[in-house]
This record gives sequence, C-alpha cells and structure tokens, in this order.
Amino acid sequence: MLKVVYAFALSLLIAMPAWAAYVFYNKEVGEWTATCWRDMDGGNKACRLSAPPELLAPMAPQNVLVVEEISNDVYRVVIEIRDATVPGLPAFVRIDANPAHEAPVANGMAVWHGPAAVAILKEIERGQQLVFRVHTSPEGLPRDMHVMLGRPFSEAFTAYRQTLRAHKIINAK
Repeated sequence: MLKVVYAFALSLLIAMPAWAAYVFYNKEVGEWTATCWRDMDGGNKACRLSAPPELLAPMAPQNVLVVEEISNDVYRVVIEIRDATVPGLPAFVRIDANPAHEAPVANGMAVWHGPAAVAILKEIERGQQLVFRVHTSPEGLPRDMHVMLGRPFSEAFTAYRQTLRAHKIINAK
C-alpha cells in the first residue's frame, strides 16, 4: 500500500510542471493590474492587463475586464464572467458617455477583437470611467463593475506593452 501512495505522489510531482506557472511580473496602478507568468518548465510566457483587482473570495465571484495584445498592435478585450448569467443576454462595455459596446456571452466570456477591440481601447485611452455589465441569473438583473481610467490605465497599459516586448512575448515591428 505504501508503494502505491509513493507512486501516486511521485506521479503528481512529475506532472505538476505541465500545469504550474509562476508570476514574473506584476504591477498594479490604481484598479489596473499588469501580470505576466511563465510555465514552471520555463516554456510558454503570457501577460494580461486586467481590472478591477481580482478578489480571492470564492463565495463572491467577481467579473474582470481583460485587455490583451495578442500580436503586435492586435488586441482583444474580454469580460471574464464569473457570475451565473442568463443565457442569450449579451454583455456590455461603456466608456464615459459613449455608446455601449455589446458582445454575446459564451463559455463565461464576452469578447471583442479586431476593430471592435481597437475602438474600445481608443475610448479607454481618452476616457475617465469604464462600466461593464453582465446580466446575472436567475432574474436577469444587471451587474455593473465600474473602473477608473485616466493616468492609472495609461501607466499600466504602457508597462504591460513594454513588458510584452522586453520578454519577447510580442516582437515589436
């Protein structure tokens, strides 16, 4: 029996680097956090810029807005939805008094990419406050998250992009 337990523990230790990662960069500016991590085996590296700061409270799910530069000057804006949502209802992002940007919710995310993501980022760069909304289940009530923009976003976004290039996650052209 002891051999079985030992073999199981050893197999877990061997498999762990395949899914484990460590953070090598973390910068918080206001409500924005730039985070970069790499696999424990030294392989893949990734980064993201997110807001608001993520809570580590399992009973209070918190939705998070994520900005990713997936290749040089190609962006993706995502709402990671941790609430239970009403199927079929979209999510929204609105910056200041600009019209809201709408996206369908699928697999716990609302995603804008390409020109839609660039349009959102241009508004974010000029804006003062961002609000993102999802409709929670079972009643369909809206849940809004408010995030301040301005200098905190600009500083965090610049640090995020510089780190992507300094660690050769994205090559500058």
